[in-house]
Amino acid sequence: MRNTNVRFRTFASLSGLALLPCAETALAQGSGEPVTEISFDLSGVYEDNIARSSDLLSQQRGLNRSDFIVTPSVSINISRQIGSAQVSVAGQLGYVFHAKNKDLNRERIGVSARAEVPVGPCQISPEVSLQRRQSDLSEIVFLPPGGTGSIKNTQTVQSYGVTIGCGRDPGLQPYGGVTYERADNSSLVRERAEYSATTYRGGLRYNSAALGEISLYGSRKVTDASALAAPPGTNNDYRFDEIGAEFRRDIGSRIKATASVGYGKLTGDSAFIDGFSGLTWNLELSALVGASLRLTASTGREVGNSLASDAGFVVSTPHRARLEYAFSDRARLDAGVAIIERRFGYSTAPVLNTITDENRKIFDGGFSYTLGNRINLRLFGGHERRNANGTIFDYRASFAGASIGFRF
Repeated sequence: MRNTNVRFRTFASLSGLALLPCAETALAQGSGEPVTEISFDLSGVYEDNIARSSDLLSQQRGLNRSDFIVTPSVSINISRQIGSAQVSVAGQLGYVFHAKNKDLNRERIGVSARAEVPVGPCQISPEVSLQRRQSDLSEIVFLPPGGTGSIKNTQTVQSYGVTIGCGRDPGLQPYGGVTYERADNSSLVRERAEYSATTYRGGLRYNSAALGEISLYGSRKVTDASALAAPPGTNNDYRFDEIGAEFRRDIGSRIKATASVGYGKLTGDSAFIDGFSGLTWNLELSALVGASLRLTASTGREVGNSLASDAGFVVSTPHRARLEYAFSDRARLDAGVAIIERRFGYSTAPVLNTITDENRKIFDGGFSYTLGNRINLRLFGGHERRNANGTIFDYRASFAGASIGFRF
């Protein structure tokens, strides 16, 4: 399966807690001058529905619906040429403090490291990553007795992978790789949602200045989800096979386009009530209009896992649009909308008040101002709505906040 690394990337200002920047941005920097960027950020945000649920569900969880959240964090972005290898590290370390719901206080860590090592006509690219945070409360669907026992959970996702590509650049390049991912929960009642997965991928890539980058690929993701409940004599282990094509092209300096379309099929030992076979895709277009306005739009469909529910797999279809307008070199305005649809696949019949599908609409915006070259001020806010098959997991939530960042 494609590593789109969405892993459900919502907008950073959605809850004021999304501390981890897109690590690929730093890791994608090619060879060149050494890069060392260190910054400290402090944000505060008011949430009118921190539980991301109905009044009834908030009470069952033992949560105050409204809360004020303070998040200090440190970010690093380092890139170095070490011998013939290009090595990059990007990450963020933060801690989330809640004024009322102190059981949700938790570290938030995201670190990625990658190397690009030329070996003869080939290039070997190992990569590791670690993410650790409080589970998204909108995703936790299992309700055992005990109030906050159903929501107090730290989830950890770690991955290790390597890709090998050979051939000329520009030119034709065969490539292949493998990635291992493991996901764990700290709460005993959430252990059954833990999983591990190994993804094998290979293909043929052609790169040229005239056509851009075109790839044909095939992949198999083997998932161990045996901790989940399944019919007698079966388990929730499954594999997801996919074939497809990818395209990437920059049109001048103003337009960037990426696209991938594939066909995937999920098979396993357990007879999922609703399996999956069909198209997957990831399309994104970014355009600079004039000297000040950038527009970005994307859509996708992928099959993944959930650490928060009893579903064996999740089919996610996110659609996003965003604009950024620069009044000057110092002042910027941004706004966006996301519509995220998800379907949860179970091997046993879902019980009452279990999410089988959801539709989330997220609207957010913000204003940023830079003081000198090192201080960034930001105001942001937004609104979110979810319809989760008409259950008590439906909600509306609004947020507003401010942040200050210092770059060293």
